[in-house]
Amino acid sequence: MADTREPQIRRQVIDRCLSSGRGYSVMQLMKECNKALVAHGHLPVSVPNTIRADLRCIDEQYETANRTGKMNADGYVIIDVEHSGRNKYYRYWKEGFSIYHSELNSEEIAGLAQAVNILSHFQGMPNFEWVDEMASRFQDYTGMIGEPATVVSFDENPDLVGKDHFTRLFNAICTETPLVITYRNFRTNEDRKLVVHPYYLKQYNKRWFMFGWNETEGFLASYAFDRIIEIETSHNDFIPNDSFVPEDYFEEMVGVSRYLNSESTKVTLWVNATSWPYIKTKPLHGTQRIVEETPEGATISIDVILNYELEQLILSYGEAVKVISPVSFRDKMKQRVEKMLLNYN
Repeated sequence: MADTREPQIRRQVIDRCLSSGRGYSVMQLMKECNKALVAHGHLPVSVPNTIRADLRCIDEQYETANRTGKMNADGYVIIDVEHSGRNKYYRYWKEGFSIYHSELNSEEIAGLAQAVNILSHFQGMPNFEWVDEMASRFQDYTGMIGEPATVVSFDENPDLVGKDHFTRLFNAICTETPLVITYRNFRTNEDRKLVVHPYYLKQYNKRWFMFGWNETEGFLASYAFDRIIEIETSHNDFIPNDSFVPEDYFEEMVGVSRYLNSESTKVTLWVNATSWPYIKTKPLHGTQRIVEETPEGATISIDVILNYELEQLILSYGEAVKVISPVSFRDKMKQRVEKMLLNYN
């Protein structure tokens, strides 16, 4: 049985070449096709007539896409031919045209429009110029005029200090490049130079964080973009990530911070009747379980790592949520509430 994948690969390559706007000879098209065929584990084409047949097939199958529907002197409808001596160079009648454009329906185009809109959040960042180019090509592709209407938004902080670090850190992760970062502790106002092997970027509460192995001190840590003062390339060998699994790492915590060797703890909370319907449908954490429900409210439990972000989350509900256990965590929250009360004396 003939392998139908080879003609499909060839015609996709030919379509891309014809769409580029420059003219390709049959031999040039065959060379480009053979690169793709070999890369996919197929034998290269050795007969130019195979490429000529592909050109005819492309033109005959999609001839209704022509602006006039009339054949040119060379017998093609959507393919123009430039004669230069004995050579012929093939291109589509319009640069950017593709026989595959018609495969998208209106719903798919609308979905792609929103995908482009989401990617536009990276516009203006160094090395992300391709986003601008892609948005422009998408408009040419669909014939859309202006920007697509925004139907989804993200909670961003456009004035975030350190946002410009994103591209440098992103590229370092992709290329497995260790870094020397100058990191400032805002509490002590001290700067430290650390050799860090970057693994992962995460946004939380409108701030960006980089997670990586701190070679200087020997542990995995998070680094807030707004505390990174300077980034340099390290000449050390990259230490690959062999233990940090983001899905598992963040599953048992709220936010991004955790102490070394910290383990999850069962936290019991009381929620008043007013806020319980909200917290019941929007759990504080994925491990939230109901211990008891009464007309006055509900007692719930969560299994999480105790950290600053958890404290902030509980405090954000004010008098609606109270910590019952562990006692040490309850006492810590009580102290924070008492300090807050002093601000209003």
